[in-house]
Order: sequence, then C-alpha cells, then structure tokens
Amino acid sequence: EYVLSVAASRQKSMVNDDVFLIDDGFRQVVLRDSDFPGMYSLWYTSPVSFAAGDYAFQGTVEWSSFLHEMGHNFTLNFPADYYFGGKIDGCANAIYSETMGQIFQHATAHEMINQGAEYGLSADLVFDIRQSAIQSIGVVRDAYERYVSEGMNFASWNDPDTPEDETFDTFMTLAYKFCEHAETEGEGYHEPTARMTRLLSLFDEDLQQRYDQHNNTAEADTFRATLMVTAQSFAFETDLRDEFRDLNFPISDSTYEELLAMMMDASEWAGGQVDDRIDVMCFPNPLTLRTTMAYRLPGNSHVSLRVYDLQGREVCSLVDRDESPGWHQAYWQGVDGQGRDVATGVYVIRLSAGSRAVVTKAVVLR
Repeated sequence: EYVLSVAASRQKSMVNDDVFLIDDGFRQVVLRDSDFPGMYSLWYTSPVSFAAGDYAFQGTVEWSSFLHEMGHNFTLNFPADYYFGGKIDGCANAIYSETMGQIFQHATAHEMINQGAEYGLSADLVFDIRQSAIQSIGVVRDAYERYVSEGMNFASWNDPDTPEDETFDTFMTLAYKFCEHAETEGEGYHEPTARMTRLLSLFDEDLQQRYDQHNNTAEADTFRATLMVTAQSFAFETDLRDEFRDLNFPISDSTYEELLAMMMDASEWAGGQVDDRIDVMCFPNPLTLRTTMAYRLPGNSHVSLRVYDLQGREVCSLVDRDESPGWHQAYWQGVDGQGRDVATGVYVIRLSAGSRAVVTKAVVLR
C-alpha cells in the first residue's frame, strides 16, 4: 500500500495536479479479479480503482503493471475540466491511453528506482521494482523493433473485426521514443512527462471532435498522430516531427504549429491576469534546420528581435516592426543576414519592445 501511495503521489505531480477529483480526492483501490490473466483500469469508479488477477501478487509482485494501470487512472481523469476518459473511448483510444499508460509506468518506475531511499523504499524493494521495469521496457522495445522491421504500419484505429490489435506496435513506438529521449537527454522522466501533460491539458471539445474517436479516417489518423508527436516535442523541447515522419507517422505541420500556439496562449498567465513582462522562447533548441522564436508583448510596441554571436556581433535581424499585444512568432533558419549558414555554437537572441528587453540563448548544431 505504501509503495503504491508513493507512486500515486508522483503520478499526480506528472499531470501537474490537474486531475478530476472523486469525492474531493483521488483515492485509488486495487480490486481482486481472481482468474483474470492481467489487469485493467477502472478509472471511472468511485473511488478510482483497477483490478488485478491473483497472479499479480504471487511470487514477484507485478510492480510495473500496477504503475501502468495507475497511469491510466490519472491520464484518463485528466485534465480536470475536460478529462480524456469517455471522450476517446473505442477503437481509437490506444494511441493516447496506452501510450500514456506506458509512459507513466516507466517514468514512475524510474523515479522510484533512482530515488527509492528518499521515499523510504528498501534496497530489496527497489531491486524488485527495477527488475519488473526492465522486463516491461523490454516488451516496449521488442514492439518498437517489430514496428520498424515489419514495414512501419502506422495505425491509430483498432479494427474490431480482426483478432489482433493493429495499434499495439504504434503506441509502443510512441512510448519507446519517449523513453529513449528521456534516457539520452539527461533530464530524466518526471519533468518531460509533466511538460507533455501540460500540452495535452489543452484537450477540449474542439480537439475531441478532431480526435474523432468513432471514425477511421486519414484525417483522424493525422490529428491523433500529430497530437501525440507535438506533446512529445513539447516534452523534450525538440521538434520531433521528422523523427516520427521517418517512422511513417502522418504529421500535419499546421496542426503542430496550432497546438504550440495554443500552448503559448494558455501559458500567458494563470487566473486571467496579464503582467507587463516581455518573454521570448526558442523551440526547438538546439536547432539543426529551423527554430521558432515565440515572443509575448504586454502592449502595443515597436519590436526588435535580433540574433548575436557570443562576441556581441549582430548575426541577423528577424523582426523590426510595430506589433500588438499577445504572442507572436518568427523563424530563424540558422543563417546570417546574407543567408549563409552560421557555425555550430551558442547564439544570443535579444527581444526589445519599447523600453524593455530580454535575452535568451539558442544552440545551433551542424
């Protein structure tokens, strides 16, 4: 019970506490389904629950699977004001629900393995959780390798008339790529997971209609794929479109840009307040081909957005005009004022608006 309580606390923070509360809380229970050969989430019950067969408690406890079902409970009751559960159900649910279950499962295991002593977990218990996670991530990797080797057949729709789940290798590929980036980019799992859910918390009636849970169309395929790839891109602050296009994921550039713009608007200021700061951010960063400079203005201003090298020399000017309040975008292709590629290195981005100025840095990789 204590281990699962620790896991629940970490998972709640991964959805940024943005979860629909049942009876003013989010208590979870485990139900026994003696002869069932697996586990299943009951995200809609009061209290929230999941069921497990007896096998899960016999011998080595199936810790990783427990974390998976708990991940379903959180991500299907999220965001609090328009939760995914019930709104993506059916043949198109897995690209969201199973991807998120896998990500939460392994992100939580990573925290408990690497910070077990802080949570009061014994070395033996941490070892058991680690072995369980190693086994489950092996299943994820096998599915990813099968997806690649068997022709990269993207599917967000599970045909009810066939015995196999056509979406399995697709959602496992999404989960594998998330874990791959988490392992290689040095930030761990928790913060990227929390950033991913911040973007997914944009989910509303309009996005639900475009998710189109009841129809198997190319348009719906593209939206579902783009939603999840944009969320992962935001998680790692890196444009992953080309990486997933190489895996045969249908990506809409316009939807990708729209979701990022929505995220910027949603981040403007909690509670409807608007402050008088100016802000600028680069995405992706580092960049190899192009980065988006997103900047916010508190009022009407003459705006200057320029790129400098570390010696203070101007590389190029991106914006020099009057603009209105709100978020705006400019693009930098990693070139100087004459259109020549700049060298690998760190560059300073300076935004000035009226009497205010702010700087950030962008890294160019060649």
